[in-house]
Parts: sequence; C-alpha cells; structure tokens
Amino acid sequence: TFERLIPSSMSDFVRTPALALKDLKWSSYTVLQLFFGFEGDSKSLGLDTASYWFLPGGKSAPDHTENAVRYFLDTSFKEDFPYVHVSFPSAKDPSNPKSTAVVFAAAHYDWFKGMTTEDIQNVADEIVSRLSEKMYEKFPQLKDKVKFAELATPLSVEFH
Repeated sequence: TFERLIPSSMSDFVRTPALALKDLKWSSYTVLQLFFGFEGDSKSLGLDTASYWFLPGGKSAPDHTENAVRYFLDTSFKEDFPYVHVSFPSAKDPSNPKSTAVVFAAAHYDWFKGMTTEDIQNVADEIVSRLSEKMYEKFPQLKDKVKFAELATPLSVEFH
C-alpha cells in the first residue's frame, strides 16, 4: 500500500503511525462522544452549522502523526487528544428553541473493555472536563448555559 496506492509525498505520513502501532492488538478504533444540551437557541448562543476541529498546538502543531501515536500508546488519558471535533446539530434547524452540541475524540475499545463502572466514572470525569474545555476555548459563552452533558464511551455508545 505504501509503495503503490499512496503518493510518495504522503507515504511517510501514513507509514509512520501505521508502523508505530502495528504490533498493538486492538479490537477497534472508536470515539468518545460528549453530548450537550444548552439553555437558549442556537442564534442567541452564537452557534452555527460548521464543524470545528481542534488539534494539539493549533495550526502550529509540530506533528499530527507524532501526537496521534503518543496518544494511542498511552492508556492513562493524560496525552493530548490527537483531535477534538465540535459541532452543533441543532443549529441546522433555526426554528429549534433548544441547542445541542456533539464533541468527539479518538479512543480504542480495548482501553475500556476491562474497566469496572467505577473505573469508567473515574476517567469519565477527566474526559468530560478535557473535552468541555476544548469547546469552551472557541465558545466560552456556552460555559454557563449547559443544561446537561453526557459522555458516551465505547462501552455505552450503543445506548446513544
């Protein structure tokens, strides 16, 4: 694949994380999803229909590949997320009096599969805090408008 299907200018970009992670025995890549409900409609909160992507270090990030490899090799949830995505599904319907957000970041099922409910709650609080802070960097007006926030992990995603 690296030699035939991917242009040579991009092959190292793809090869580096693939080779770094190839020996790990993960069942699947998945995402953490954080769902928000806010007080107020999308217009009054200044929300739009765009999707926002946040990378560690912003536009001056040294190396996305390096960040991703470091993140996926760490199971302590302390490394920066290789990306955080924020969108506002409710903003697509201007007549909707409610506002919502979906924030997601990368994860692996195997990080969670052996955890107890208590273990998940311990890391969930940290994950919710970190994902929320990313959203508040761009949308600080939402901080005092949260009515609910619910995290979906790879173990609970089937219920969301």
